[in-house]
Amino acid sequence: MVSQSRTRSYTRSRSVLGAAAAAAILTTSLQAFAAAPAPRKVAATAGHIGNFSSGEMHAKTGAGWAAFHMAQGGEQPTASCSVVTDAATKKKALRFDGKIAEGAQYAFIGVGWAYPTSDASAPEPVDVSVFKGIRFRVRGDENPYRLQFLTSAVKDYNYHGRTFVAEKEWTTVEVPFTELKQTEGWGTPVVFSPKDVTVVSFGTMFQFNGAAWFEIADVEFYK
Repeated sequence: MVSQSRTRSYTRSRSVLGAAAAAAILTTSLQAFAAAPAPRKVAATAGHIGNFSSGEMHAKTGAGWAAFHMAQGGEQPTASCSVVTDAATKKKALRFDGKIAEGAQYAFIGVGWAYPTSDASAPEPVDVSVFKGIRFRVRGDENPYRLQFLTSAVKDYNYHGRTFVAEKEWTTVEVPFTELKQTEGWGTPVVFSPKDVTVVSFGTMFQFNGAAWFEIADVEFYK
């Protein structure tokens, strides 16, 4: 089992624009959920939020997954996700594909998970405090990406997260909640609380450009 711990520092201005990407997750994800069939309501204590065995992007918790993209200037990025079947293992995974064009300003792409309210107007906070962390399997283009947790307690968009690498071969990444950190140098420090998680996202790092792809599977909170 592999645990990645690479980090990257940002300036205040870059972090604020990165926060705009977090807001984009909320907007685009909820729009996608609103157009999808009504989610199944299963307690968050089920643990799994993405094993994709049904071939759908709805998790056992009743939440769903959607791709997000944003840029402050230049050509807008592209982003999409779908459930695919691994040819070797025959298991299903969520595949993300996207591209950020050269010259795009403060661009971010990725996928996000959320548990929307009945009218899809906002993510519904989920209490996952009975768990110690999150784990998932991932493979991809060998680029670093950021796992990020959006929570109701953070008011200035400086959410908690940690980087991981989408290795060429399937790798299990395990992230204890204690390793989720805010970006240093701006915003109000807040102790991470797993009691009000609204979005979990997997996305590109700052200043990334070019094509990006990764597949994730067996995404779950663990005890």
